[in-house]
Amino acid sequence: MPVVRVIALCLALAGLTAAVTFTVATHIAPGERPRDPRIPQGRFGW
Repeated sequence: MPVVRVIALCLALAGLTAAVTFTVATHIAPGERPRDPRIPQGRFGW
């Protein structure tokens, strides 16, 4: 496998991971609802 193809594959994988992370982070906004109902909201400054 050529080195260029390996680098391109790694960059594509990194970009895909970043896109998925960004999508999840924007759809599930922090502080919108507590992760655990037992933890009171605002306790950690969220």
